[in-house]
Amino acid sequence: MSLYKLSTALYGHSMDVRSLWVTPDGSILSGSRDKTAKLWKPNGFNPNFTESITYKGHTNFVSCVTFIKPSSKYPTGLVVTGSNDKKICVFDPQVPEPLFNLTEHTNTVCCVSPGAKENSLLSGSWDTTAKVWCLETQQCLITIRSHEMAVWGVIQLTNGIIVTGCADKTIKLHTEEGAFLKTLTGHTDCVRGLAILNNTDFISCSNDASIKIWDSTTGKCVDTLYGHPNFIYSVAAHSSALITTGGEDQCVTAYHNKEQQSFLIPAQSVWAVTILPNSDIVTGSSDGIVRVFSANPDRQAEPTVLAQYAEDVKKLKSANEQEIGGVKVSDLPGREVLYEPGKSDGQVKMVRDGAMVVAYSWSESGKEWTKLGDVMGSAGGTQENSGTVLYEGKEYDFVFSVDIEEGKPPLKLPYNVSEDPWHAAQNFIHKNGLSQMFLEQVANFIMTNSKSKQPATPAPTSMETGEFADPLTGGNRYVPGSGIASLPPAGGDPFTSDNSYKPAGSALAAPATPAVTFFPLSEFIRFDTANLKAIQDKLKQLTDILRNKADIGPSVILPSESQLEGLVKLGEPATGGADQEDALNLLKQLLECWPAAQVFPILDIARLAVRQAAVNEELCSGRTGRQLISLLRTYLTQDASPNNQMLTLRILTNMFSHTHGEELVLSHKEYIFSILDEFSQTKLIKSMQIALVSLLLNCVISYRKRKDVTNLSHSLDILTKMLPNLIEQEALLRALITLGTLISDSPSLRKAVHSGVRDLILKLSEHDPSSDTDSRVNQCALKLVDLVLA
Repeated sequence: MSLYKLSTALYGHSMDVRSLWVTPDGSILSGSRDKTAKLWKPNGFNPNFTESITYKGHTNFVSCVTFIKPSSKYPTGLVVTGSNDKKICVFDPQVPEPLFNLTEHTNTVCCVSPGAKENSLLSGSWDTTAKVWCLETQQCLITIRSHEMAVWGVIQLTNGIIVTGCADKTIKLHTEEGAFLKTLTGHTDCVRGLAILNNTDFISCSNDASIKIWDSTTGKCVDTLYGHPNFIYSVAAHSSALITTGGEDQCVTAYHNKEQQSFLIPAQSVWAVTILPNSDIVTGSSDGIVRVFSANPDRQAEPTVLAQYAEDVKKLKSANEQEIGGVKVSDLPGREVLYEPGKSDGQVKMVRDGAMVVAYSWSESGKEWTKLGDVMGSAGGTQENSGTVLYEGKEYDFVFSVDIEEGKPPLKLPYNVSEDPWHAAQNFIHKNGLSQMFLEQVANFIMTNSKSKQPATPAPTSMETGEFADPLTGGNRYVPGSGIASLPPAGGDPFTSDNSYKPAGSALAAPATPAVTFFPLSEFIRFDTANLKAIQDKLKQLTDILRNKADIGPSVILPSESQLEGLVKLGEPATGGADQEDALNLLKQLLECWPAAQVFPILDIARLAVRQAAVNEELCSGRTGRQLISLLRTYLTQDASPNNQMLTLRILTNMFSHTHGEELVLSHKEYIFSILDEFSQTKLIKSMQIALVSLLLNCVISYRKRKDVTNLSHSLDILTKMLPNLIEQEALLRALITLGTLISDSPSLRKAVHSGVRDLILKLSEHDPSSDTDSRVNQCALKLVDLVLA
């Protein structure tokens, strides 16, 4: 394979180029975070391209683009774009405004591709579905619901099989009618993209830094290729069997007939790649530039342009080249070290090769060192924050390779200097299933091999502060979910000290002479308090508003007053009979069809209803449970209303009231942890803080019962991030109780408590009469001091 070099660069987008496609005539389609897509036509007389048209119609990032071949209905074909605004826009290629929009997705549309049939389109979304559309009728023909996380890739092979790739790490095969066929596993992280290789084979790329080639007829992985040390965002294939990938390491890699080569981009992220009919490779990157690379010298740029390009790459890499994971490049061995055989299969060595650092892996079967790729010192960073390493989606100051056992590949140990080394060591041991005997050894290794440098602390994202008001009236007649979670008594009530209910807006009274057992908690907490009359009145009001809306869709159900009465009864402590069954069916329907702006009292009823054993079993079991989680996820996105976010967290908290709900939440632990982690680093309003900590507390109680140290350690990580952002005293108290419950019977977890958390506990334990710190927080912190600093 001849060397690829820059052919031309196309300037026009003002933000990241996130997606690319090639039309049959060799034109390039690009989609950008600047909310536009562009068509670039080849000049014909030289290798350059000219911007032909800019497509506008989205109100948020353009995340994907594709082209539908010409047909009798659309003789010039169609340009299709998907966006974070949840819309799909369909354009006549010669017109900048949409011909029509497709709007059935309920979250970001992250992939689009042509279907096998004429005028058919496939789409995938963060709403966990893939859809098949008929563009002649502008109708959705099929909705595929086989995934429970974002569908990042969707393609249809010429044999009719529809392939979906998902953030849940799986690939699923479906018939052309959308019926599920098979799940393909093998990737260990999110599947980010798919590409058709031939009639039956396709390729997948993943955050696990690999690409895999699959046979759709057998469901088997026929080959795995490595060319990146980090996330791979995009993959493309050519009829000549040329494959190319782009990712988070500034790198584009090309594969052809067992040959492989990589070249660098002067931008941190290569979001998109595609291949022109002449085998030239096109890239879209985080600097907003579309670039074309060619292996044909006749189509490569002039020497002066190539020299400047090389200088641009060098500038971006200069900071990275000085140090890799705390090791000076000048201290690394040269290529001569590769003459020595490796000690074990999979052993990795970093080798200095001129100004580059290259990673090699020892192949025991082939008795040779094979190149893994160029090593980036700050993958995931920028020139401003260079010096960090991206590992499993997070930036670290160091990622060490640790040889634990002879004959096995070294393990990756990520570490930030802001972490407690003992905490990092404990996480490493839990993740890799190692014996606790390694704890001190690993911690000492970290302290010996890491150097001090001041970590950067990102500014927290702030949300509005204050308590919730009725979003329609602005008043306080019905405040959704306004009560605090109740706690099973244990000596005294650690949340209220006198076993009384304090509403979220009330001042928190200091206890009399408390004899409070703050932790460990063994019974789940719930949000029990509700004004059912106020909820019923609000439901009547909203039903009338929806009934009078001119644009209300036919799918929106408008209950009668008697139906609303039955619905509200689900919020009572115990109901039953045929009326309950009807009300429960209505609840499920309204959760699905009511608009997000009006659904909050329905969510509040669901929050109360899952406390009942029969309702909990009905809503949280089997397919219904999975559908409920998928639905609730739509209310936990960053752009969802705070009301809906808070109530959804309270529903999840109350699910722990019974076994079916508990099992449902735990079966989606990866998603629950991701939400807890995301919100934990954000400044939230008071009610959200309490709801967030309460959900984490119930998770901890459950994992403690199961002696699940791995997930308790993960919970500790999240709590560590959460504590500094809690300003609501009630939430802070719950967080301290969560910490006490988490570490009370685990010496290893006590030792893993971050030094910053220890400092915070000491501060809270020091009683200051002039401080507005709740005395219960002070007392709980005092108990934690004895536990953490013992």
